[in-house]
Amino acid sequence: MNLWPAVVGLIIAIPSAALGYLGYRRSIKGDRVVEEAGIATASTSSMAQVFDGLKTIGDSLRTDNADLRLQVAGLRTSVEEIRARLDAVEKANTDLRTRERELERENGLLRAENQALKREVDELKARVKQLENLNGT
Repeated sequence: MNLWPAVVGLIIAIPSAALGYLGYRRSIKGDRVVEEAGIATASTSSMAQVFDGLKTIGDSLRTDNADLRLQVAGLRTSVEEIRARLDAVEKANTDLRTRERELERENGLLRAENQALKREVDELKARVKQLENLNGT
């Protein structure tokens, strides 16, 4: 029997198998690298989308802040105007209360004078009636 073809076959088959195995391992690593690159690309595009979204939100917030600052400035102006009007109303209210007290005091004096005049009128009526009785009319 000739073993020579079997030995040659083994000599060729063992290194071929080793090279095939190493090639297979290298292809698995390559697949991982390609997969990770795909993930990295997807992650990069996802990150870019996230950053774009955050930038849009930041721009929107800046615009909203500018609008709110204008509204706050307007509200402060309105508050100052309302305070000035309130101060004027309070002063007028104080003046009116003072005037009311003066009028109440004057009204009390006029009532007292009216009562005195009523008494005087009653006395005069009584005196006229007395004089009429004396004169016989």
